[in-house]
Amino acid sequence: MSEYYELNIYKDQYKMLIEVLHTTKHIRKDFKRTIGEELRLTASENITLIQKANATKNNLEKRMEFLEKLKDNLEVLLVVIRSSRDVNIIPKSAYARLIEPLLSVRDQCRKWYNATKKKSNNVNKT
Repeated sequence: MSEYYELNIYKDQYKMLIEVLHTTKHIRKDFKRTIGEELRLTASENITLIQKANATKNNLEKRMEFLEKLKDNLEVLLVVIRSSRDVNIIPKSAYARLIEPLLSVRDQCRKWYNATKKKSNNVNKT
């Protein structure tokens, strides 16, 4: 199994985290503690979830738990980022830089989850 930092999902999530840090540095002060903190904490937690999911080589149920939490976090980020753009908390240029890696991570997470679920079902059948 690859090291977590070699995975494309990790690289895309890390790219998004860096962009979140740059973006939240420049948002209005009245939204830094709410929207900014939500974005930073969730994007950071996603890095940890990817690391943990990758480390659970033999425990597919635990891996699925981490990936389910990651899927939930990604949907939260999607809503927060879209709504922040719609009410001009973040500029459209920042939105464009955030949404690309977010959608990539979401797609990769779904594929990883589905592959893990399929593998888990095959193990449980035997």
